Amino acid sequence: MSPWLVVVLKAVAGGLLVCAFALVGEVTGPRRFSGLFCAAPSVAIASLAVTQLAKGASDVKLAGLGMIAGGVAFVAYTVATAPAVRRFGALVGTSASVFVWVTVAAAGLAVIR
Repeated sequence: MSPWLVVVLKAVAGGLLVCAFALVGEVTGPRRFSGLFCAAPSVAIASLAVTQLAKGASDVKLAGLGMIAGGVAFVAYTVATAPAVRRFGALVGTSASVFVWVTVAAAGLAVIR
């Protein structure tokens, strides 16, 4: 399968799932439901589904592990950002927190590989 076709399929599938979750959230309520589930999780599900069809289970496993490592790194970033911004200000605090994110993401990548 062409790499461009895979990208297009991921975009279309992700967009459809975002819309589906938004509709479910509007119908069932509360509206926070759609905001919680319609962004990253639905795009991740669509991406993994298209990757399964295009490349197989081994690539899905690597992509899923990468998503987990990225999620852990993002949590570490958010935990580090609030105290860093309070102590050093917005620019320096968030810049320092990016270092935390990169470090945790690199460690996750090393564990995956």
